[in-house]
Amino acid sequence: AMDRPTDQPSHELVTVAAAKPFPFTAPRGRLGLLNIDWQRDFLEPGGFGDSHGNNISLLQAALGPTAALLKAARAAGMPVFHTLEAHKPDLSNLPPSKKRRCSAIGEVLDQSRGRVLIEGEPGNAIVGAVAPIPGEIIINKPGKGAFWNTEFEDELRRLGVTHLLVTGVTTEVCVQTTIREANDRGYECLLVTDATESYFPEFKAATLQMVVAQGGIAGWTASTAEVIPAIQAAGGMAPVEWEADGSGDGTMQLDANGEQCVDRSGARSVAVKSSSGPLERPAPPESVPAAARAAADRLLSSPLVAEANASARRVIAGVQPMLKAVLPAREVVGAFAGGAKTILHAGPPVASFQDMCGPMQGAIIGAVLLEGWAEDAEAAARLAASGALTLQPCHQHSAVGPMAGILCPSMPVLVTVDASGSTAGAAYCSLNEGLGKVLRFGAHSPEVLARLRWMCDELGPTLNAALARLGGLQLRGLMGMALQMGDDGHNRCKALTALLLQALSPALMDCAAASESAATAASKAATFLSKNAHFGLNVAMGMCKLSLDSISGIPHCTYATAMARNGLELGVTVAGDPGTWHVAPSPAVTSAVWFSGYNPSDASRDLGDSAITETLGLGAPATAAAPALMAFVGGGAPQA
Repeated sequence: AMDRPTDQPSHELVTVAAAKPFPFTAPRGRLGLLNIDWQRDFLEPGGFGDSHGNNISLLQAALGPTAALLKAARAAGMPVFHTLEAHKPDLSNLPPSKKRRCSAIGEVLDQSRGRVLIEGEPGNAIVGAVAPIPGEIIINKPGKGAFWNTEFEDELRRLGVTHLLVTGVTTEVCVQTTIREANDRGYECLLVTDATESYFPEFKAATLQMVVAQGGIAGWTASTAEVIPAIQAAGGMAPVEWEADGSGDGTMQLDANGEQCVDRSGARSVAVKSSSGPLERPAPPESVPAAARAAADRLLSSPLVAEANASARRVIAGVQPMLKAVLPAREVVGAFAGGAKTILHAGPPVASFQDMCGPMQGAIIGAVLLEGWAEDAEAAARLAASGALTLQPCHQHSAVGPMAGILCPSMPVLVTVDASGSTAGAAYCSLNEGLGKVLRFGAHSPEVLARLRWMCDELGPTLNAALARLGGLQLRGLMGMALQMGDDGHNRCKALTALLLQALSPALMDCAAASESAATAASKAATFLSKNAHFGLNVAMGMCKLSLDSISGIPHCTYATAMARNGLELGVTVAGDPGTWHVAPSPAVTSAVWFSGYNPSDASRDLGDSAITETLGLGAPATAAAPALMAFVGGGAPQA
């Protein structure tokens, strides 16, 4: 961990000037205290540590400095975390190898202390001098480090903590393991030298040297005499409120393949929203108004609703989504009939162009330029503001679009139909442009428009010709395989994209045989798909839209048929009440990771139709299928 620049003014920093190997700085509201394994089993006579012949007085000597640091942290309002090396009573989280090396775990060595290193046993409690108080977070860890097989990182992310003051025992085992785990995850740690101890003084000394070696390879060290004044000088350090939560740690980047990745080598310091204090959990279900709870109970207990919902499940199960064609939107989407100057957008309706969020306005300007309705961006903005354009939600026309969700007449759309024949009509979605500067984020520069024109003139017709040769692509099987290969159907569609390219490749090669120009177009199409891991997202969105439209209009059905955001409002439609948008303010972006140079004040509220995937049960509900995505957003399979 090298010295990292910060964009925080000096008065917003906690600075330990005397820290080694150089001054330690942490943003106020992002600093927490971590106390590791101050438990009776390790520190008291007759305990587990004492039973091995260790000199427990060495560990006890660090309790006084730790208690003083804990008092200062509490006074400043810092988040405080306590860990215990503790295993479940059934030993289900005790690796056999650990049991073989330490057979005493789970056994009773002293009746007054109960089973060794087992959750809830008397000997497993934290000693009184540094015992937690209500509201402080206790982490039971079955390993040496605090991150493995625990919810610790979830709690750090929830509270927006990126920097830690670390105390605990023993220095060379659980403390060092945790610091190295934290370092690998991008957290900054300062080990408090007199608030940590070992049964072996030489091991402690070696660990302190290793932490700060080579410019702070694992972190910083300083004493309580140096740390406590820094805390006191900084004043209150509870997490700071933002309208948009920036609890994601690191900087968003695009890798060599154009995919999103997080660079945690230069973690930004962005405060996290904490409207009810740093240690409060979200409001329990009991906070739901009684009238709303009663209405929900009546619906859920209604035989009519139960029968309608069962019917809806059967209908959706019978839909066989097929990607049938890629055609200009004007040829298939009813909103564009007759040459009307119409543009479709994501989410529920918005009153006017002037009322739209910035990314959506920018995307509409780009669509106007793509259609040739204006000569430049200023003229396009004037046209849009004049009221001469018809602006409507994609969802009202059997269509969906990611982010700004813009569809205009010239754009090619994926045409998805029901191969079973039981559902009439089709669903439509734009082609995914890739990442970087793209229309769906509001960009309309010459390079964005050039890519869109290529998609209109060449990519769309090439893909349509390939699909015609195949007779269409059945999507349910491809989506099932993609989930088994690590996709969730929304944020990660890399496997689905690869499967689509695999299925399309033979037909693209057939197309290439027609002429030299056809060969060039087919090659460019295949290259584009191979470099755009998000291409499959739009295919998944069309599939989900078709499936959910099939149940729209079933009387008494309470299933949502759309959840969509326009940057201002979140809208939900329900099968039993078709055509009605139920709206609320669109949520602020949460747990965000920002591109370099940006922070929560730059963010739009949530927008896009892509939550159609969650509406059907893909995306977030399927996160457990996507290990790479879990690593990206934090957490693990139990949380997913």
